[in-house]
Amino acid sequence: MDLSISSPTARAIVKTLVYRDLFDYPLTTLEIHRFLIQEKSSQKVVEEALGKLTSAKVVQEKGGYYFLPGREETVVLRKKREAISLIKIKKATVYSKLFLLIPWVRGVFVTGALAVGNVDQKSDLDILVVAGRGRVWLTRLLVTLLLDLLWLRARPPGRVKDKVCPNMFLDETTLQVPKNEQNLYTAHEVVQAKVIWEREGIHQRFLVKNRWIKKFLPNVVIPSSSSSHRRRGGFFFFDWLEYGVYQAQLAYMQKRKTQEVVTPKRILFHPTDLPAKIVGDFEKRLTQASPALLDKVK
Repeated sequence: MDLSISSPTARAIVKTLVYRDLFDYPLTTLEIHRFLIQEKSSQKVVEEALGKLTSAKVVQEKGGYYFLPGREETVVLRKKREAISLIKIKKATVYSKLFLLIPWVRGVFVTGALAVGNVDQKSDLDILVVAGRGRVWLTRLLVTLLLDLLWLRARPPGRVKDKVCPNMFLDETTLQVPKNEQNLYTAHEVVQAKVIWEREGIHQRFLVKNRWIKKFLPNVVIPSSSSSHRRRGGFFFFDWLEYGVYQAQLAYMQKRKTQEVVTPKRILFHPTDLPAKIVGDFEKRLTQASPALLDKVK
């Protein structure tokens, strides 16, 4: 077994730390193993490779966190942001209980930087809401009304701190990320999404539907299967209402739409193409910004 600093595992560790450095986020040994990019390795092999990389000063370690050379300050930053995030997640948990009033909500997840505990004081509370079959637009309408009624919805660029930003809604029948959106960034987003509350095992179903993430993160454990749930029939009035609400909101958004994904079963509000930007920045760092670092593990 090749356990030198030029081994596949060692190179994957460097890639993994380069990716996380984009977010100023050092990793523990367990995190490096779980999120090792495109390399299947055991925990033991990862630990041995980390030891060699550290000895060769290819990576550095402080307080159990690993990072790229010269990036020691990210350890302090991570701890500071984790403390802030803990408070914000508690707020998101309290606020999301409101959605228990909506019978079609199957689950609420904290997403993005908040899900991994990497936000600052000014950040809002990004959430993903999964709706029942054929009820995603009615769910969005009611979620928005509840948050607006209580003055809890984020309104960028002004009122965002500690406000809820429901920027993703999925129909429970459309849990799989489309193939054209499957990349390293979205793989991390799926794995890191933190469930606040759920019904009908929606978190497990979400992971099972996105097994493709193992192409990018092969050490992540995905449940072998999940139970299926069928919607009861007989609610034709709500089917009609769903269609009407969809058409009305679509017309309202038409002149404001930029990079958002708006379909009958998926609503994703992203003002910029963030996944493409992050993946592009990562590839640039690998090929341009860190040539000397990567040369050490060739």
